[in-house]
Amino acid sequence: MRTLFFILAFSLALPALAQKKKDKNQPADFKAFWQNFQTQVKAQDKKKLADLCEFELYYIVRSKTVTVEDEKTEITRNKFMKEQFELLFNASVRKEIARIKAEDIGADMQDAQKKVAVVSCVNKANKPTRRRFFFEIVDKKYQLVRVDEELL
Repeated sequence: MRTLFFILAFSLALPALAQKKKDKNQPADFKAFWQNFQTQVKAQDKKKLADLCEFELYYIVRSKTVTVEDEKTEITRNKFMKEQFELLFNASVRKEIARIKAEDIGADMQDAQKKVAVVSCVNKANKPTRRRFFFEIVDKKYQLVRVDEELL
């Protein structure tokens, strides 16, 4: 009877252990990541926000013409903490990020490499601007890897 009990307990425990191991290898849920990201942007917590970024990352302003090169700004963790936070997350961008729900970021915004782009429209000097935030899975967790912007 005791042996039967151990066999039964072991057979029930195996799937639970396998599930736990599988979950450990899965990247973080994007919805949970996004909610944390929004919280840190709203709080303007540079340190916690920097932990959600993969440095060096680039902020790219797209040129409207083929003849003019895109303007590319390299962002390091140190520069982000000292001066570039406001470049990426000014007041209008913070407002837009707060507005976007994870559910609004559909499968069409994700590609096979698990990159996710979040689009927000902001007004830059009275001109509508589209800013995209690109996230991808780095070391089994989502991180911000690039920001680009273009005038509409």
